[in-house]
Amino acid sequence: MIMRSYIKTISFIAVSLMSQILWAQNDSIIDKIIAIVGEEVVLRSDVEKQYIELLNQDPNTTTNMKCLILNGVLQQKLLLHKAIVDSVSISDDEVESELERRFRHYIQMLGSRENFEKFYKKSIVELKDEFRIAIKEQLLSNKVRTTISQDINVSPSEVKDFFSEIPE
Repeated sequence: MIMRSYIKTISFIAVSLMSQILWAQNDSIIDKIIAIVGEEVVLRSDVEKQYIELLNQDPNTTTNMKCLILNGVLQQKLLLHKAIVDSVSISDDEVESELERRFRHYIQMLGSRENFEKFYKKSIVELKDEFRIAIKEQLLSNKVRTTISQDINVSPSEVKDFFSEIPE
């Protein structure tokens, strides 16, 4: 008797939770996958976050900028995928060095460590943890981009000839 009551209670709770989850999924989308490059997923929130950062820097930024942001994110993910395929790596020391360089620059811009932490409402340690993966991805992408383009030599006359051959 107690066991049946227990099972009914557990079943009721499970059904209630499932209905709430389904209801929440139907009414609001938390995030959305807008692209997949190799194993890398691009979320709508990735593009929106960069757009908001641009908007904070320049209030005249148009929504067309989202397309350019998406293009940049896709290029970086493609280069990152190429880095994985080609086994390109970046050392932790390189990542830490770049983090230090950037943080020194930002601290200098804001005047002090305290102003920096107050501006971002986080400690430097928290911010470094937050940016470490992004910095590593950027460094990997840059390394692959450099590798791809290092043997490309194009003269100004070749560029001029190329564009003059394009039909109007």
